[in-house]
Amino acid sequence: MKNLSLTLCLFFLLAACTSNAPLPEIVTPVPEPETPEEPIYNIRVDIPLTQNEKELALIGNSFAYDLYAKVQEAKETPNVVVSPLSVSLAFSMLNNGAYGTTQEEIQKVLGFEGYTAADINSYYKKMLEAAATIDPMVILETANSIWINNGFPVRTEFVTVNQEAFEAEIRNEDFNNPEVLKMINDWASEKTHGKIPTILDELDPATVVILMNALYFLGDWKNPFEKEETREAVFTNANGQTAKVDMMHKTEHGTYYQNDQFAMIQLPYGNGAFYLQLILPHEGVTLEEVSQDLEKKLNWDTSDLRGVGAKISLQLPKFEIDFDADLKLILQELGMEAPFDPTKADFSRMSEIPTVISFVKQKASITVNEKGSEAAAVTVIGMETTASGDPIVPCDFHVNRPFLFQIKEVSSNAIFFMGEVTEL
Repeated sequence: MKNLSLTLCLFFLLAACTSNAPLPEIVTPVPEPETPEEPIYNIRVDIPLTQNEKELALIGNSFAYDLYAKVQEAKETPNVVVSPLSVSLAFSMLNNGAYGTTQEEIQKVLGFEGYTAADINSYYKKMLEAAATIDPMVILETANSIWINNGFPVRTEFVTVNQEAFEAEIRNEDFNNPEVLKMINDWASEKTHGKIPTILDELDPATVVILMNALYFLGDWKNPFEKEETREAVFTNANGQTAKVDMMHKTEHGTYYQNDQFAMIQLPYGNGAFYLQLILPHEGVTLEEVSQDLEKKLNWDTSDLRGVGAKISLQLPKFEIDFDADLKLILQELGMEAPFDPTKADFSRMSEIPTVISFVKQKASITVNEKGSEAAAVTVIGMETTASGDPIVPCDFHVNRPFLFQIKEVSSNAIFFMGEVTEL
């Protein structure tokens, strides 16, 4: 019986193979495409600095704090914003034309004592090129220019090194032409997207060389404020008077630090490569008290940080500051004396004709709102010839009184902007 069944199966199989009926189509199964993993983008990366460059980045901030302290002392307006980096960049270009004591004083005040001009050039070239690309949600633009009065001889080496290291635009113009002042102001406005519409009110006919740096920053918060959460609130000014302001509100998870004088938080932009640092004095503590030795106070050991990953109830006023500073006297007080002294200044690497710094000015501007921050600065140097841990920690951070702020890059710790708000 078993053999009969097997025979019948073989018979029907052969019959099927020899019949005229079409064979069933054989379809090769196509595997389902694998779902690609969510792409990882906009991840924060450190700027790859050498050990030498890391040292320059660390000590360069000393100049920022020294400059800010002097500006704070000399201020004639309640609110301040300056860009120490813009000043440093302008003087680093000029440093390539300085010699002897003049160069030594420039580098010492900038914080780069003991380093060569080539070291400084290399550091800034790498740091600024990288900083411009490390966060797609942040626009960081720097521009440099050197304006030379027609007929004034400037050494080719000075021009070349600044073109290579700082991408400086070289402009040869007739400074007696009143249109040149407009050109200079238009350059400042263009490079700062209109944030600094003018930098000079007049152009002294004795000026033979002008060095300019423009710095522009536009960053969206990593975690934006909701506009509907912004509402009117009271801000107490430094003089004790109160004002109604537009106060933004949100809950932020981040780094919180406090000591016996102030509390501090850091608000990241984009992927976290840049952040806004807010320093809020405790009730009864003045900005002046906090500002004393501020660099030392902010160079804490990471073990001192409280509330990494803290849950912060944040209230921050929207604000906008425009600030104008004459830096000549301030830089002299910091120790940069020879570059301003007609009998001592030595810029022989810039020109065979003796020159001296006649003025140093900076204009800076910052706007902070629900979306992020926009900041810009232009520094101009004028030269004349010489006759001869993760616990969730609840805490409040209500910025309802005068405060300090800085915009910094994480890996280099470079301070792009810093300032204070004492009146709104």
